Amino acid sequence: MSCPKSLFANLPFCIMWYSNVENFKNANGYTIDGIWYPRVTSIISIKAKPALYMYYAGLPDFKTGEAIKTKSAAEGTLLHETVEAILRKEPIVIPETIKPAVSAFMDFYSKNDVIAHKIEERVVSKKNNYAGTIDVLATV
Repeated sequence: MSCPKSLFANLPFCIMWYSNVENFKNANGYTIDGIWYPRVTSIISIKAKPALYMYYAGLPDFKTGEAIKTKSAAEGTLLHETVEAILRKEPIVIPETIKPAVSAFMDFYSKNDVIAHKIEERVVSKKNNYAGTIDVLATV
């Protein structure tokens, strides 16, 4: 687990707590034009995920599920960073673990006229009071 060290460090899951309001704001939102907005990712993280719970229920134990989740998250982050580098036209080395996914992306990318206009761009809805970061705004 990658939980912060706390009184709850021995639990098989994380309990999120913050030492002050600023830590909470920094972890869960963005300040834009002097106004704090919650991040979309933080908002949707509170939603129950019944399909995930069913998946976990079919595993031998909770620890196995956490190991799979950690590995999947690491691969997802690596894929995200690699595709971002491709879109930015930066040199890359493609790790073996994500070659099939990168190959599928490159197939799509080469068959379509993908033009990335914005990459990892912060966006805000002042009407609905939330913010986030888009992966890419592109023309296809």
